[in-house]
Amino acid sequence: MEQELEAQQPELEQEQPAEIAAPVLFEDEDQESQEQEPAEGAEQPEGEPPSLKGQPAPKWVAELRKSHKEVMREKRELQRKVEELQSKLPPPVPTLGPKPTLDQFDYDEAAFGEAYDAWMQRKAAADAEDQRKVDAQRKELEEVENFKKSYADRKKSLGVDDFDEAEAEVGAILNQTQAGLLMRGADDPAVLVYALSKSPARLMDLAKITDPVKFTAAIAKMEVHLSTKKTSRPAPEPRITAERGSGFSASSNQLDKLRAEAERTGDYSRVVAYKKQMAQK
Repeated sequence: MEQELEAQQPELEQEQPAEIAAPVLFEDEDQESQEQEPAEGAEQPEGEPPSLKGQPAPKWVAELRKSHKEVMREKRELQRKVEELQSKLPPPVPTLGPKPTLDQFDYDEAAFGEAYDAWMQRKAAADAEDQRKVDAQRKELEEVENFKKSYADRKKSLGVDDFDEAEAEVGAILNQTQAGLLMRGADDPAVLVYALSKSPARLMDLAKITDPVKFTAAIAKMEVHLSTKKTSRPAPEPRITAERGSGFSASSNQLDKLRAEAERTGDYSRVVAYKKQMAQK
């Protein structure tokens, strides 16, 4: 009987299927999958949602995915802008440091020569940066001088006698930043300055704009309206007659005195202040 069992034993072993190794994409994938797959009959841990396999994802899951995609898109866009700004920055200038000497390297000429060449390269870069700054300053000064000359020529070409007074009135209303934006942002600043002095309402509206972008846009709009009109000399001041009384004559004489003094000193602030005082009466 035992011999029959022993004879049948090899046949049973041959009937068992051979074990086939499953393909592995990553070395630790099988290990992770075994650790993550819960055993049969194991209870679901508290706080974890039930398995959604084979079921449509809840609404909150879809919203979470959408929000995550939006955050990642904004992150990529921000990173792109940062890289773009960094690419526009000038390269940092290396620190020159003291000139190397031979005794610093124990009279090792090879080491000294290598350090000296590196120092000369840094010095050339520093000299080039200094020259770039000097050229930029020179160019800026030239632009300022050219602007002043062009502005003075344009002011003279208008052929008005009270431009300096008009310029002082505008300067008294606009702050320094606004005046700078007007001068550099307007196509024809001299004409615009004179026109604003003759239009107090527009000048006050312009002075209320504190945003530089909006201020520049307002200047452009005003110049469009100016371009459609021909500039003309201001109407002559009314002649003083006896019927208008001695009060008007006195104020006119005072204004003439202030104007004469302003023409001599170049300071029209007292003229502007006096005209404001007379306008409030």
